[in-house]
Amino acid sequence: MEERIVTTVCGICDANCGVKLRVKEGMVIKVEGMKEHPGSRGGLCPKGAAALDIAYAPDRLRYPLKRIGERGEHKWTRIPWEEALDLAATKFTEIKDRYGAEAFCLFRGQAPDWGAAWDYAARFMNVFGSPNITGPGHQCHIPRMIAHYHTYGAMMPISDYQNAKTVVEWGSNSLNTNLPLARAIRGTLQRRAKLIVVDPIKTELASKADIWLQPRPGTDGALALSMLNIIIDEDIYDKEFARDWTIGFEELLKLLKDFPPEKGEEITLVPAKSIREAARLYATNKPSCFWEGNGLDQHTNVVQTVRALAILRAITGNLDVPGGSVFPPHLPTANIQLGEKLPEEKAKKRLNGHEIFFSMFNMFSMPSAIDAMLTENPYPIKGAMVMGGNPLVSLANTQRVREAFKRLDFLVVVDLFMTRTGELADLILPAATYLEKTGLTFRSMAGGYLLLQQKAAEMEECWPDWMIIFELAKRLGYEKEFPWRDVEGAIEEQLKPNGLTIEKLKENPEGIYYQEMRYKKYETQGFKTPSGKVEIYSKTFQENGYNPLPVYKEPLESPYSQPELAKKYPLIGSSEGKPRSYVHTQLRTIPSLRKLDPEPFVKLNPKDAEVRGIRDGDRVKVSSVRGSVQMKAKVVEVALPGVVVIPWGWGETLPEANFHNLTDDMARCPISGATSSRSFLCEVEKI
Repeated sequence: MEERIVTTVCGICDANCGVKLRVKEGMVIKVEGMKEHPGSRGGLCPKGAAALDIAYAPDRLRYPLKRIGERGEHKWTRIPWEEALDLAATKFTEIKDRYGAEAFCLFRGQAPDWGAAWDYAARFMNVFGSPNITGPGHQCHIPRMIAHYHTYGAMMPISDYQNAKTVVEWGSNSLNTNLPLARAIRGTLQRRAKLIVVDPIKTELASKADIWLQPRPGTDGALALSMLNIIIDEDIYDKEFARDWTIGFEELLKLLKDFPPEKGEEITLVPAKSIREAARLYATNKPSCFWEGNGLDQHTNVVQTVRALAILRAITGNLDVPGGSVFPPHLPTANIQLGEKLPEEKAKKRLNGHEIFFSMFNMFSMPSAIDAMLTENPYPIKGAMVMGGNPLVSLANTQRVREAFKRLDFLVVVDLFMTRTGELADLILPAATYLEKTGLTFRSMAGGYLLLQQKAAEMEECWPDWMIIFELAKRLGYEKEFPWRDVEGAIEEQLKPNGLTIEKLKENPEGIYYQEMRYKKYETQGFKTPSGKVEIYSKTFQENGYNPLPVYKEPLESPYSQPELAKKYPLIGSSEGKPRSYVHTQLRTIPSLRKLDPEPFVKLNPKDAEVRGIRDGDRVKVSSVRGSVQMKAKVVEVALPGVVVIPWGWGETLPEANFHNLTDDMARCPISGATSSRSFLCEVEKI
């Protein structure tokens, strides 16, 4: 059989780089970068280069498994797909009949791809009659999207790196986590653009910055308000934009009186001189673009913090202009989620108290499901399906999450490998990698284009997630709502509004842009907010019981908010930025990647290490009020004295190093439900 080339989209992380696969005799034998891809341009990160190691790993799940022992005993028997699907359908129906459809919850992680594939899961849940679809969004991306949307009516602007004179990266570690963004940032620096990095941790990106601001974890909101104070006080803001295109500017002025740079220094520990320098550079060396990352999501005041950053963009005249923070073209695809099929009385039974969250995304934050599993309030959650996620390692307060999942009547886990969550399952279904499935990929965050992920190979009995959903739906009697023979039929329906076809996408593997980038769109169409302007003062927030201004709140667990607890746990714990080698909790069992990053280290400032008699390489125990982890120490100045940097994601391979043994899931952002995994109290001792 001759070798053939298949062009597709890497689905290992959400960067969605273009790749070319060399296929022979039904197997992928080589992975190469796609030079035509506008973001990755032929590059491969370590994860992308290890795609074959992942797909053909000897410990990969290859057929359905049914639990035969007690939950957690890890005793399984192999069963055929027909039996597995029948079992799942029967159990889902039993739960629905006994407790109501809302007693079933679907948790979907990033691993099976986001984008268009999310629609199939949402469609399934709407037809089934449960509003309880969730994922890890409360701790990644969604809190920021809520903030942006309720400030200027768009989910999130992107950075026009190519035309910027100043770049701000706030809580972002893109050089490690996103190949297309890393390329864009490096290109900007080669043009001698100025770089401002705001991060409590000294990352590779921070080391390249012209200005690095290192705030105490969780105090970013105070820093943003202090920068706004300087920009307005020194009259270096865009007065015409503030006058014509904002509401609430006068109220903002009153708020900012409490945040001069000296107050900002007191709260954040960033010198007032540095705050002034950064604010002046961003406001005057224009155009300036701005990207904030996942480093901001996992705090108890994340939405209001990001609202302050959104306002910072707007009043400096850096919003939707060349070289600034721009809104990408809208992607006209069909909404096939069948939200109208969810009965109104069921929609009202959603678990989440965060109304804005649900109204925007038709989903809720996962901690609310954990609450219901444990308390049966407002009603019990008795069944769940976890697709491409690992809540027992990825969610805060592992002990509480484990106890919640153990109480389920029936749990299905769909994944590539056995996971800590899978160990508690009643049924395991083997998933397909991106090499083995076709799918539609949206790239609105990279400028607005569509790409087609193309199937190149098959792996025994491993099924793509769309196929699992379609077949389960048919067994539950929803053939009419899932009429497609395969995923290509669903994709064609999703493409109808834009006139594209699968064949057209195959002819353009690098992706298809819908329209050229346009700027200052608000001049002709306004902002998509209730007022048509940038809403510094949000009446929507006020009507929902939230502060209408971007107020600063101290983290709910810090030396200042809980001084008594800090006597026993005097250090601030924060999670480390994501490494190049892994994605979230995944891939640490892959030998080629493990060689690049073989073990986790707690990073201690030399001053904190000296007081505790800890040296480089010592094995240490990190404790919080909730639990502890053990790993080696690295004594290095990556964080402020009093701040401990702890890697996360290792709980899958090293249970004793499960970061979320330490974290709290009860203190939450009131608007988004975000939990605080980047600012909590702990202590470190040598073992």
